[in-house]
Amino acid sequence: MRMPDELFALVQAFGAAYPPPFGLAGEAHDERCRAWTRQLAEQAMFTFPALGYGCKRASADRPLSKDVIAQYGAQSRGWDVLSGAGTGAPAVHGAPSEGVDLTGQGFVAVTGHDWLSDAGASASPAPPSPSPSTSCDECSLLQTMVAVLVWLRDDLSIIKGQLA
Repeated sequence: MRMPDELFALVQAFGAAYPPPFGLAGEAHDERCRAWTRQLAEQAMFTFPALGYGCKRASADRPLSKDVIAQYGAQSRGWDVLSGAGTGAPAVHGAPSEGVDLTGQGFVAVTGHDWLSDAGASASPAPPSPSPSTSCDECSLLQTMVAVLVWLRDDLSIIKGQLA
Protein backbone atom coordinates (compact mmCIF):
# COMPACT_ATOMS: atom_id res chain seq x y z
CA MET A 1 0.00 0.00 0.00
CA ARG A 2 1.32 3.41 -0.98
CA MET A 3 1.80 6.04 1.73
CA PRO A 4 -1.53 7.84 2.29
CA ASP A 5 -1.63 11.27 0.63
CA GLU A 6 -2.39 12.98 3.96
CA LEU A 7 0.68 11.40 5.57
CA PHE A 8 2.85 12.31 2.56
CA ALA A 9 1.71 15.95 2.82
CA LEU A 10 2.57 15.91 6.51
CA VAL A 11 6.02 14.43 5.82
CA GLN A 12 6.68 17.20 3.27
CA ALA A 13 5.54 19.95 5.68
CA PHE A 14 7.61 18.47 8.50
CA GLY A 15 10.69 18.18 6.25
CA ALA A 16 10.29 21.83 5.24
CA ALA A 17 10.04 22.99 8.87
CA TYR A 18 12.69 20.57 10.16
CA PRO A 19 15.21 19.66 7.45
CA PRO A 20 16.69 16.18 7.96
CA PRO A 21 19.97 16.16 9.87
CA PHE A 22 23.13 16.62 7.85
CA GLY A 23 26.57 15.59 9.00
CA LEU A 24 29.26 12.96 8.93
CA ALA A 25 27.92 9.45 8.41
CA GLY A 26 28.21 7.30 11.51
CA GLU A 27 26.42 6.35 14.70
CA ALA A 28 26.01 9.95 15.93
CA HIS A 29 24.38 10.92 12.64
CA ASP A 30 22.19 7.78 12.71
CA GLU A 31 20.96 8.83 16.17
CA ARG A 32 20.04 12.28 14.84
CA CYS A 33 18.08 10.61 12.02
CA ARG A 34 16.30 8.39 14.56
CA ALA A 35 15.37 11.45 16.60
CA TRP A 36 14.11 13.25 13.47
CA THR A 37 12.00 10.24 12.44
CA ARG A 38 10.63 9.88 15.98
CA GLN A 39 9.61 13.55 15.99
CA LEU A 40 7.89 13.02 12.64
CA ALA A 41 6.02 10.03 14.10
CA GLU A 42 4.99 12.17 17.09
CA GLN A 43 3.68 14.82 14.69
CA ALA A 44 1.75 12.17 12.72
CA MET A 45 0.26 10.84 15.95
CA PHE A 46 -0.76 14.38 16.94
CA THR A 47 -2.24 15.15 13.52
CA PHE A 48 -3.95 11.76 13.03
CA PRO A 49 -4.49 10.41 16.58
CA ALA A 50 -6.79 7.57 15.54
CA LEU A 51 -4.41 6.13 12.93
CA GLY A 52 -1.80 4.63 15.24
CA TYR A 53 1.45 6.07 13.90
CA GLY A 54 4.74 5.44 15.65
CA CYS A 55 8.24 4.11 15.16
CA LYS A 56 9.55 0.63 14.49
CA ARG A 57 12.55 -1.48 15.28
CA ALA A 58 13.56 -4.58 13.34
CA SER A 59 13.76 -6.64 16.56
CA ALA A 60 13.80 -6.11 20.32
CA ASP A 61 17.60 -5.85 20.38
CA ARG A 62 17.87 -3.36 17.50
CA PRO A 63 17.65 0.45 17.65
CA LEU A 64 14.72 2.42 16.28
CA SER A 65 14.61 2.80 12.52
CA LYS A 66 16.30 5.95 11.30
CA ASP A 67 14.11 6.36 8.22
CA VAL A 68 10.74 4.56 8.58
CA ILE A 69 7.47 5.76 10.08
CA ALA A 70 5.22 2.90 11.18
CA GLN A 71 1.50 2.37 11.57
CA TYR A 72 0.08 -0.21 13.92
CA GLY A 73 -3.25 -1.80 13.09
CA ALA A 74 -4.76 -4.95 11.67
CA GLN A 75 -1.66 -5.07 9.50
CA SER A 76 1.40 -3.19 10.74
CA ARG A 77 3.13 -1.35 7.94
CA GLY A 78 5.80 1.24 7.47
CA TRP A 79 6.94 3.77 4.91
CA ASP A 80 10.40 5.11 4.16
CA VAL A 81 10.48 8.84 4.77
CA LEU A 82 14.19 9.55 4.19
CA SER A 83 16.47 8.48 1.40
CA GLY A 84 20.17 8.23 2.16
CA ALA A 85 19.74 8.30 5.95
CA GLY A 86 23.03 6.44 6.45
CA THR A 87 25.03 8.69 4.13
CA GLY A 88 25.15 11.83 6.27
CA ALA A 89 23.06 13.75 3.73
CA PRO A 90 19.52 12.34 3.89
CA ALA A 91 16.60 13.84 2.00
CA VAL A 92 12.86 13.62 2.46
CA HIS A 93 11.35 11.42 -0.24
CA GLY A 94 9.89 13.48 -3.06
CA ALA A 95 7.07 11.02 -3.75
CA PRO A 96 4.96 8.75 -1.54
CA SER A 97 6.78 5.49 -0.89
CA GLU A 98 5.33 2.02 -1.07
CA GLY A 99 4.55 0.55 2.31
CA VAL A 100 6.27 -2.51 3.72
CA ASP A 101 4.70 -5.17 5.92
CA LEU A 102 6.17 -4.94 9.42
CA THR A 103 4.87 -8.27 10.69
CA GLY A 104 7.46 -9.68 13.07
CA GLN A 105 9.10 -6.31 13.72
CA GLY A 106 8.55 -4.21 16.83
CA PHE A 107 6.15 -1.29 16.83
CA VAL A 108 7.06 1.56 19.19
CA ALA A 109 4.16 3.78 20.23
CA VAL A 110 4.78 7.52 20.52
CA THR A 111 2.89 10.32 22.19
CA GLY A 112 1.53 12.93 19.80
CA HIS A 113 3.30 16.27 19.78
CA ASP A 114 2.62 19.28 17.55
CA TRP A 115 6.15 19.96 16.35
CA LEU A 116 4.86 22.02 13.43
CA SER A 117 3.33 24.60 15.77
CA ASP A 118 6.60 24.65 17.70
CA ALA A 119 8.49 25.31 14.45
CA GLY A 120 7.35 28.93 14.47
CA ALA A 121 9.21 29.46 17.73
CA SER A 122 12.28 27.28 17.19
CA ALA A 123 12.76 24.80 14.38
CA SER A 124 15.62 23.02 16.03
CA PRO A 125 16.54 21.90 19.51
CA ALA A 126 19.35 23.48 21.46
CA PRO A 127 22.75 23.01 19.88
CA PRO A 128 24.44 19.80 20.93
CA SER A 129 27.20 20.00 23.46
CA PRO A 130 29.82 17.38 24.06
CA SER A 131 29.36 15.34 27.20
CA PRO A 132 32.27 15.28 29.65
CA SER A 133 32.42 11.50 29.28
CA THR A 134 32.76 11.69 25.50
CA SER A 135 36.22 11.02 24.14
CA CYS A 136 37.12 13.98 21.98
CA ASP A 137 38.97 12.37 19.14
CA GLU A 138 39.06 14.32 15.88
CA CYS A 139 36.09 12.51 14.35
CA SER A 140 33.66 13.06 17.23
CA LEU A 141 34.79 16.67 17.55
CA LEU A 142 34.16 17.21 13.85
CA GLN A 143 30.71 15.57 14.13
CA THR A 144 29.85 17.93 17.00
CA MET A 145 31.03 20.92 14.99
CA VAL A 146 28.91 19.87 12.00
CA ALA A 147 25.86 19.38 14.25
CA VAL A 148 26.30 22.88 15.70
CA LEU A 149 26.64 24.38 12.21
CA VAL A 150 23.46 22.59 11.10
CA TRP A 151 21.67 23.96 14.16
CA LEU A 152 22.87 27.48 13.37
CA ARG A 153 21.80 27.13 9.72
CA ASP A 154 18.31 26.02 10.77
CA ASP A 155 18.06 28.82 13.34
CA LEU A 156 19.13 31.42 10.76
CA SER A 157 16.53 30.06 8.32
CA ILE A 158 13.81 30.70 10.90
CA ILE A 159 14.99 34.25 11.51
CA LYS A 160 15.21 34.91 7.76
CA GLY A 161 11.64 33.62 7.33
CA GLN A 162 10.39 35.84 10.15
CA LEU A 163 12.09 38.90 8.65
CA ALA A 164 10.58 38.20 5.22
